[in-house]
Amino acid sequence: MKLCILTEGFAYTGYGHVVRCLAIARKFRQYHISVSFFINGDENVLSMLSEFSVESIAWQKDTISLREKLESVDILLIDSYIASKSTYYFLQSIVPFCIYLDDFNRLDYPPGVIVNGTVGVEALPYNFEKNRFYLLGKDYVILRDEFKGIRHEKIISSEISSILVTFGGTDPLNVTPRVLKVLVESFPQWEKRIVIGAAFKSNEVIESLADKRTKLYFNVDAIQMRDLMLSSDVAISASGQTINELAVTGLPAIVFKVAENQSYNISGWMRYGFIETYIDAINGWKDEDLVEALHLLLPIKKRRLLSICGQVLMDAEGVDRLVRKSLFLFAIQNMQFRRAQELDSKALFDLANDSLVRQNSFSTHPIVWEEHETWLHSVLSNTQRLLYVFLLRDSLFAQIRFDTTDSDWRESIISISIGARFRGWGLAPVILQKAITQLKSENRACIQICAYIKVENIASRKAFERAGFKQVERNSE
Repeated sequence: MKLCILTEGFAYTGYGHVVRCLAIARKFRQYHISVSFFINGDENVLSMLSEFSVESIAWQKDTISLREKLESVDILLIDSYIASKSTYYFLQSIVPFCIYLDDFNRLDYPPGVIVNGTVGVEALPYNFEKNRFYLLGKDYVILRDEFKGIRHEKIISSEISSILVTFGGTDPLNVTPRVLKVLVESFPQWEKRIVIGAAFKSNEVIESLADKRTKLYFNVDAIQMRDLMLSSDVAISASGQTINELAVTGLPAIVFKVAENQSYNISGWMRYGFIETYIDAINGWKDEDLVEALHLLLPIKKRRLLSICGQVLMDAEGVDRLVRKSLFLFAIQNMQFRRAQELDSKALFDLANDSLVRQNSFSTHPIVWEEHETWLHSVLSNTQRLLYVFLLRDSLFAQIRFDTTDSDWRESIISISIGARFRGWGLAPVILQKAITQLKSENRACIQICAYIKVENIASRKAFERAGFKQVERNSE
């Protein structure tokens, strides 16, 4: 399967779109999805995405040339502040299954999956139209993989001794030099950790303002940023994606509004209690505003409360949920199922010999081709056995078999196998229900269906429970 991502990123706009699209791309790749990018951006963007196939193109305007490029794409993800509504509808006409990343209900999007991981998204007036699937709120916050797995409570020092300053990769309003100047003058005793992005234009000014307690960090990667957040006492940052990273690391912060689209993120985090106030860098601010805000963070009780609030609310699983839900919806819209046929023999043979399928079977030995052919012929010719196969874009990805000893199918035994590339999509309960519904429509006397599952096969047990099955016996022998 193929996913294509369309986005943009320039020094003067920032690279937030690129960073979050990169996190999503890496997660899709873990599900064996081939990922490529078409991006309208500068050389910094191309280097950020070097691990993927990337083509530089002003796709928002040159949409016609995209038609041929997108013909073989299964899923299209679009993350843009530039593309028009007509462009979105044109692209959706080429690739019917689309994912749209949104931050402030920018457009009336075409049918597809609309994702907004903004914490304050509840205030946005989405229409929840037909054929639109909305993934909204803090459960879909997009964080880089490096920020996953932070489960410990941050240690809060009795006094502030270090402060992290980060305004992303570009700092378009040039806030960093002025913030550093205030810190040097008002808090000279603190260690000032200043992150300088790849597209900063005021490096010399920043270096000239630095005192002996200032450390400059150039072009930090995600691991470095995570470690800086975990080891610092407080932070000053912009109000985009960085707030979410601050929350998951439990780092109390003063945030600056540097773009209008950050308003909902700020208000949401203020409502949840992780952010108490913010400074508006767009409409002008005073040095005293920052000094006063930092003084409010001096008490350890205040910082501890903010830290706990952030870590409790943010679990860093948003990208996982986004990808799993998107793949689930794609499969539901495109899957087919039918009775198995002889032509499915090779695909069923490969599925039967999948390592996890063999591990979870009561008979774990590998299946040989001759044995498989005999088995399939027996199943297809036996009126007391039914074998259904599920296909996605003509690829067989799962099978469900029913066996009975009754001529009227009053009781039967069910088994299921799903191919490795499609596990984790959440499909098992759905295909179980589809197959059971079909069985009962063909055999109306059917009243009981049993499944035998190994005790250690927790995933399968949960899938059957979600499909409506109840555990009636447990034998650990």
